[in-house]
Formats: sequence, C-alpha cells, structure tokens
Amino acid sequence: MNKPLTSICIPSYNAEKFIGDTIRSILAQTYQNLEIIVCDDCSTDNTLQMVKSFTDPRIAVYVNEHNLGCTENYNKALSYAQGTYVKLLCDDDIMAPQCVEKQVAAFEQNKDKNIVMVTGNRAIVNEAGKLLFKIIHFPRSRIIEGRKAVRKSIRSGRNIFGEPGLPLLKAEVVRKTEPLAIKYCNDLELWCKVLLHGNLFAINDILFSFRLVTTSETVRIGRKQWKFLNQLIESLAANPDYKLSTLDVAWGKFMAYIKCYMRNILTFYFNKERRGRKAVIKETETEEYASYLTKKYSAYRDLYLFSLYYPKLLKQFAKNTEIVDLGCGLGSFLRFCKRKDRVSKGYDTNSYMVAQCKKEFLNVEEASILNIPDNKLTSCFCDNVLEHLTEDEIKTFFSNLKPKMQPKGRLVLVTPGKVGYRRDYTHKTFVNEEMIKKICNNSNIKLLKSFYTPIRYKFISNFLYLNMSVFVIEF
Repeated sequence: MNKPLTSICIPSYNAEKFIGDTIRSILAQTYQNLEIIVCDDCSTDNTLQMVKSFTDPRIAVYVNEHNLGCTENYNKALSYAQGTYVKLLCDDDIMAPQCVEKQVAAFEQNKDKNIVMVTGNRAIVNEAGKLLFKIIHFPRSRIIEGRKAVRKSIRSGRNIFGEPGLPLLKAEVVRKTEPLAIKYCNDLELWCKVLLHGNLFAINDILFSFRLVTTSETVRIGRKQWKFLNQLIESLAANPDYKLSTLDVAWGKFMAYIKCYMRNILTFYFNKERRGRKAVIKETETEEYASYLTKKYSAYRDLYLFSLYYPKLLKQFAKNTEIVDLGCGLGSFLRFCKRKDRVSKGYDTNSYMVAQCKKEFLNVEEASILNIPDNKLTSCFCDNVLEHLTEDEIKTFFSNLKPKMQPKGRLVLVTPGKVGYRRDYTHKTFVNEEMIKKICNNSNIKLLKSFYTPIRYKFISNFLYLNMSVFVIEF
C-alpha cells in the first residue's frame, strides 16, 4: 500500500496544559508519513514554548498576526495542509496509535468507492485522561452514502461523525468546500460540506479520545450549543443538495434540544470541579479561577442577570456615558452593554479572562482596579471585586479612584450578600453598607442610594449566588 502524506492540523489557543499530550499522541502513530501543522491563535500562555519543545522535523508552527477566533483559526489551519488526506485535531484531544493507519487504509483500499471521509467511534475522557464512557455510533464497519449520513446525523440531533480529531478527510474535497462560518459545531458543518461530494467509511473501532475540559468551548457555551446547532440545521435545510425534508429538520431540532440538555447534565456530573470538590483557588492560577467564575455564573444566574439584574443597574448610568467595568471577569456585564449598544470597556488583572473577552471583541484591558490607567472617568461599575481585597486595599481603591472621577462621576458598586459566600474560594473582606457609609464619610463621597436584589427563597438565592447589595456613589 502507498503511504500518501497525511496532514494533522492543530488550531491552538492557550493549550499549554494539554497540547503536549496531543502532539505525543500524533508522534506515537504507527503511520509515519505525516505533517503536523500547529496554527496558534495568539496564545497568551506557554503554548508555543510547549510546541517548540518538540524537535520532530514534521512539526510546522504558524502564528496568526492577530486573534481570529475558533472558526477562522480552523480555516487557517486547514489552508496550510499539503497532504493527500487531512485531519483537524483540537489542542487537548488524543488519537489512538493506529488511528491514522486504519483510516488511510480505508481510503486506499476503497479508491473506487468515492470515499471522502473516514471516521470511527470515540471515547470521552476527563482532564486527567481517565475514561468516562465510550460513544459507539458505528457498531460495524461499513460505507454510507454521504447525504444519507448527513440526514442520519441531523435526525439524531447530534454530531455522529465525531469531534475534530476523529474524521480523516480527502484534502482535495476540503479545498473545494466553502470556508467554515458557524461559531460552534463548525466541525459538523465541515463534515456535512465534505459529505456532499462522496461517501463515508465508518470503522467500528475506538480511534480517538475527546477530553472533557472545564475551560473548553463546549463546556463554556453550555446550553447555547442548541442555538448554534439549530443555526446549522437551518443552513443545511436551505441547501437543496442535502435533500432534507421538513420532518428531518423539525425532528432534528427537537432531538438537538433534548441532546443538548443531556450533554450539559453529563458535563456537569463528570466535571470534578462541579461535583462539590472544595478547593482554595490561588489568585495566580488564572485558568482555575476562571473555571471557578464559570461555575458561579451558572446558566440560571445568567438568565436572572440579563433579564432583571443588569437592566436595573444600567438605569443608574446616564445614556451618553461610557461605562467602565472594574474587574470585568468573564465580561458578562460588558456583553450586556454591547447588546444594548452602550459604550463600555473593562479592566481585569486576570490575563486569561481578558484574552477570553477579547475573543468576543469586547473592549478589555489587563490592569489592576487599584491602579486604573484612565485619568478621567464618568461612570464605573464594580461587581463582586472588593470582596477579594483587604480593608486597606479597599481604602486604597477609593482614594485612587476619587481624583480620576469627573465632577459628579458615578460608581455603581455591587457586593454579594453574606448568604452568597462560598467555602471554595477565599474571601478577604465582607463588604456591607456600614463599611461603605464609613468610607464615603471619611472621603467626602456621596452615597446616593443603596438597594438589594434578593430572591425570595434563601436556598435558591444561595444556590444561584443571587443575593446582591448595590450602592450608587457620586464623587
């Protein structure tokens, strides 16, 4: 059998923790005629240093001029491929040693069958690489007509072909397809486009391990997965080449909705950090702290924030002012301001979270709230930040902020109620109305009003972290 060149494309971003295992799984392949393409999307951690620690001449590293985001980085990585066959591989997943060999053999032994994609079954592993469960969509090896395979996947409401890293594609067909456009499930978008040109070969072996990572896009967007899959189904239905019936589309959307909730329940259950593990988070462990915040800002809390809480806060700011979010965290309030067409920007000390916000084109800079670079401020929003400072640091915050505020500049300060405190993170100070009044009196600052945003039932408030105290301060 010939040994055609096969391209393994890795679109990477902030993957220093896992990308070493990913590359080692490629180097361990029994099939050796490979080119390994790493396309880095301006990582802010040591991803590039980790990649460059491998000296294998088959590895080529490309760095984007600016951050493109997940979908565009997929397109960019694929554009560098020179092989006869090409595979996308996420920067935290692992291939079985015989994965490429078996898939290339399926192509080469069935050249008269118009095979454009070869896939198989996969395993789901946790961050430590421990097996959680297996997904068997193909109990026997067989050839499936391309459009029929697409309809089967749509009707099932999920991606039966596997995540990036499992399917192997015919490169000449990939070059014929239009660039990827959908933000999430862009892998399924690519598989469907490729399968318009030929058939699928399914292998009944476990060829790939998908790693369930707390900070991954799959976990981060949560229930929004259904929204993007819905968008993909509609775009496929609009293309007559797929021959999707009205029943296919309706049933596919329904099943996608059900599978999305099932997937999120499984993610919640198997994720160690979401199973009640108590850990003290160090401020220097930026990704872990981001994970902690992701857990705290649950989907239910987001619904409350965007429908009731943020609209009430936004009313405290004049319509023509730029809102500066101090300690913007995961960018929740900035995202809301953007949706409402309000000019805003944020500051945070956490470089990881700043980078995540910038991926969504939010105006964010890395800076400490104790030393804000702006000299003139009109309207500031500070949510849940002071609780992580000592009392002396809180006094420094107010003394540094006061000279930078315009006359009658406004600060909306939010602190959690005592019920909202969790044992899995170290809070330095409990900020209450008495403390705020004392600081305002000592600094000649006017406390305009204070109000509270509790949920009636305490156990619900505690679970969703919703008891908030709001102080509106005028300088």
